[in-house]
Amino acid sequence: MFGIGIPEIVIIAIVFGILFFGSKKMIDFSRSLGRLSGEFKKGKTDIERELKESESHVTTATTATPSTSNNQTAPNEIKN
Repeated sequence: MFGIGIPEIVIIAIVFGILFFGSKKMIDFSRSLGRLSGEFKKGKTDIERELKESESHVTTATTATPSTSNNQTAPNEIKN
C-alpha cells in the first residue's frame, strides 16, 4: 500500500491522534488501552485455569472405579 508498512502507519496514527485529541487525551487513551489489555489477559488466564480444573475433574472421574460397597449396584446392572 503506497510503499509504507505497519510501523509507518502506526507513527502516522499517533501523530494524527496527538494533533486531533491533544497529548493529554492520548496519554489517557494509552493508559486505558493498557488496562484493557491487562483485564483481557487476566480473564484469559482465569478461563484457562477453569478449563484445566474441569478437565482434571473429568479425567479423575473417568479413571476412578465406582465403589460397590453396601450392596449397591449400578442403575443398568440387573440382580439375579
